[in-house]
This record gives sequence, C-alpha cells and structure tokens, in this order.
Amino acid sequence: MDKAAVEKAIKHFEFYARPSSANHSEPATVGDIKKLIEEISKLARSISNAAD
Repeated sequence: MDKAAVEKAIKHFEFYARPSSANHSEPATVGDIKKLIEEISKLARSISNAAD
C-alpha cells in the first residue's frame, strides 16, 4: 500500500470536506452534505487505488 498516497488523500479530504460556513454551530446544508459524500467517495477510491 502506498502510505504517502493515503496520507495525501486524507489531508485532501480533511481540507475539502469541511462545511462552507465558518460558524460551527450552524446546521449543515444540503450542499455541505453532498460535498461530504463526494469527498468520502474520492477518499475511498484513493485508498482503494493505493492498495493495488
């Protein structure tokens, strides 16, 4: 497994999966949830590719 690729994918996920609002007490929007799902899919694919 390519550990560096997995670490890079996790850092990307942490940065891009955050809610758009800076106010942490606001509820997530539908857009935030869609973005989170998309980023989780990217992370899972990156880990799967690194395992090959």
